[in-house]
Amino acid sequence: MPATHPDTHAAELDSAAMSDQPVILYDTTLRDGTQGENITLSLADKLRVARMLDEYGFPFIEGGWPGSNPKDIEFFAAARKIRWEQAKLAAFGSTRHKDHTAANDVNLRELVAAETPVVTIFGKSWLLHVTEVLGATPQQNLDMISDSIGWVADHGREAVYDAEHFFDGYRGDRDYALSTLRAARDAGGVIASPSHLGLAGVVRIDDVADEAKLLVGGESGLGHRVVDHQLEAGGLDHLVDLDTGVHRAQAHAMVGRV
Repeated sequence: MPATHPDTHAAELDSAAMSDQPVILYDTTLRDGTQGENITLSLADKLRVARMLDEYGFPFIEGGWPGSNPKDIEFFAAARKIRWEQAKLAAFGSTRHKDHTAANDVNLRELVAAETPVVTIFGKSWLLHVTEVLGATPQQNLDMISDSIGWVADHGREAVYDAEHFFDGYRGDRDYALSTLRAARDAGGVIASPSHLGLAGVVRIDDVADEAKLLVGGESGLGHRVVDHQLEAGGLDHLVDLDTGVHRAQAHAMVGRV
C-alpha cells in the first residue's frame, strides 16, 4: 500500500472548509503583529490601532499577553475605560504549568485580571512539543488544556483555544492532535483556526465539532508568521504607518535578512 503524502491530511481538512459555517475574524496585530524585526508599538500606538480595528468592524481583537510584559497589563487597564463599539478584546496566554493547578497558575490569574470578555489560551497539539518542550506526558498536556480552558470559562470569560502547531501535530499523530481540540471543546472552549499552515488552517474539522471557528490573523503583514493569516482588509493598510520606520517587505513573516 503506498505511503500517504504528508500534505494529504491537510488537503482533506482544507476540502471541508467549503461549508455554510461562518468564519469569524480574530485579529492578532497587537501581539503577533509586533513580533517582526524592529517593530515596537507604544501604549498609545496599541490603543490607536485597537480603536481603528474596532471602527473597521473586527469582532475580536487580541490585545496582548498580560502575563509577559507590563505594557500589555497597562494596555488592558486603559482599554477597560474605552467603549468598544463592535470588537471584543481578548487577552492571550498559555495553558497552566504542568506542575501547577489552574487556580495557582500566575499566567492564568493575569489573564482573568485583564478583565477582557475573551481569553485565548494556546496549548500544544504536537507530541514533540509536549514531551520535549513541556516535559509532560500526553495525558498531562490534555489535562493542562482542559483545566486552563475550564478555569477561564468558570470565571465568566469566553474561552478560545489556539492550537499551536496543530498541523505539525496532526501529521505526526492525527488522533492525539484531535484529542487536544476535543479537550478544549469539552471544557467550554471555542477552537481558533489551527495555526502555522497558512490558509489551510481555515477548516471545519468534522472529527471535532460542527461549529463556527475563528480565523486568526493580523493586518498588513506585520509579524513573525504574517500573524498566522494575513488579513488584507482593504482600507486598513495605513495601520502599518506607525513610527516604526520599517519597510513593508521587511515585516513579512519568515522572510528577512541572513
